[in-house]
Amino acid sequence: MRTIHLINDLTCVGGPAITVPQFCNALAAADVDVELFTIARGPVDSSQFRFRYREFPSSQVLRQLNISGPMHDALRAAGHEPLVMHSHGLWSMPGVYPTWVARRQKNVRTVMAPHGALAPFAFRWRWWRKAPFWWAAQRKALRSFHALHSTGPGETRDLRQLGLKQPIIVVPNVVPIPDKWRDPPDSSRPRRALFLGRLHPIKGLDTLIKAWRLVQERFPDWELELVGPEDLGGYQQQLAQLASELGVQRLIFSGPALNGARDAAYNRADLFVLPSHSENFGLVVGEALAHGVPAIACKGSPWQRLESQGCGWWVEHGENTIATALCEAMSHSDSELRAKGALGREWVSREFSMPRVAQLTREAYAWLLGGGTPPECVTLSGEAT
Repeated sequence: MRTIHLINDLTCVGGPAITVPQFCNALAAADVDVELFTIARGPVDSSQFRFRYREFPSSQVLRQLNISGPMHDALRAAGHEPLVMHSHGLWSMPGVYPTWVARRQKNVRTVMAPHGALAPFAFRWRWWRKAPFWWAAQRKALRSFHALHSTGPGETRDLRQLGLKQPIIVVPNVVPIPDKWRDPPDSSRPRRALFLGRLHPIKGLDTLIKAWRLVQERFPDWELELVGPEDLGGYQQQLAQLASELGVQRLIFSGPALNGARDAAYNRADLFVLPSHSENFGLVVGEALAHGVPAIACKGSPWQRLESQGCGWWVEHGENTIATALCEAMSHSDSELRAKGALGREWVSREFSMPRVAQLTREAYAWLLGGGTPPECVTLSGEAT
């Protein structure tokens, strides 16, 4: 079984630049022939890739659209044999080219993974920049893919609400399970609530800071750490200014965490918080659980099973609701939080492992290429989600 995956950029910090190579590694480990195409944007550490990887130049005209004749040519050359072309992301030509190839080469089946770009909040964000490409190319291409790839029920609903009728492959992202998790208890340091991710308005960090102000006096032995790169110029300064105006205490901005620093951030945390307005998956919640850290996530993310699995809280986005969850979580003893974290680690090990993600995806690809009865991970138009 041969597949080509396409992604706009692998030089970004976080998001698909992390999840797509993990997904490709899982497939390659399950004996799927995997090749990843991307636009050349800068150095990429491919040392952990178990698959073939190709970079392509792009035109400097309308650079953000990633127009690449060489990429399109390579896709056309590959399409003479049965294969799946799986695009990861919208708003540029790697999210269009596979549909052009599939029009002429009937051996090709195409899949689009929007990675949350079609959630209502994300779809509306800076719409004025997206609208020209949406009407010129993306809308038609999106409706031409043979299938869509969703990472959970929430994203599936978003796709159906846009009127998209294709089959939807519902397969989560891979959550890597580290061997080392959670540092031993250390009474000499403050207990820590952690956010890890891009510093961007969609992440709801202003709301988290307002919620922290409501609980900080009750929990003087706790601190809040925000870890991640600034994804919008001046946004960290805006957050710092907000915290200063509100009199927020024990708030730490730690900057980006790459490679081992990411694991270290989870391992020194006692609680994880994801206050996002919108997340198609929210890998950081899975990563926190894999490190044995219980989590609070807002309902813009698909982590509703945090509560039924006994490893966290799933709440409405708002300073009062987040503050209530923080109070409940931070009232737990260290041993109680560790017990919740252990349940979370068991859950993600069971349901988000590389072998399980690869098995579900293989079944979906085999159905796309060969027909027959759709596997359980495929939702057809009109089915309940």
